[in-house]
Amino acid sequence: MKKSIWTILLVAICLVFSLGCQIKGRRRKSSYEDKVVYTTVNIRYNLQRNKASYIAYKDLTLLPVNSKVQITNVLTGGFKMKIPSGQVISVFYKEGWGGKPTNEIIPLLFSETDISAELSQFTETEKKGIKLGKALVGMSKKAVIVALGYPAFHRTSSIDQDIWTYWKNRVATYHLEFENGKVIDI
Repeated sequence: MKKSIWTILLVAICLVFSLGCQIKGRRRKSSYEDKVVYTTVNIRYNLQRNKASYIAYKDLTLLPVNSKVQITNVLTGGFKMKIPSGQVISVFYKEGWGGKPTNEIIPLLFSETDISAELSQFTETEKKGIKLGKALVGMSKKAVIVALGYPAFHRTSSIDQDIWTYWKNRVATYHLEFENGKVIDI
């Protein structure tokens, strides 16, 4: 009897430990699950850990805008996507960061159709910033969103504001200042 209780306890601990390494949250019903889509923003991810975050740190690997990916799972704490290299990337998302539930953030980051025609409408400076995944002076707010993703809601509550906060890494931030909808200072 004691042996079976210890066996059950050991199995439960192993199960909890293995699940702890996954995106936390319940599975969400989403029309995007198992769908091939295109990124509408540059997404940064950790190549070695196969993880990305809604708050895209500057020093991570860049998955370029308009990349064809497959959303494989949608959960309350994020989603998983298969990128062109075949890797499955876990994208962590806290609703407080984006101010919306996961199901409302996904349509902002992905399109069901190729967006190359939309990208061709940006200025040369904006195209350069988007390609580099950087904000450059003179870029519009829309181009900055494509280049860097949306700023985290808990630090920039509205994209109508003239100062946006982004993250360099886990502890350091930087600000973009806009005037008349264009970047004037970084």
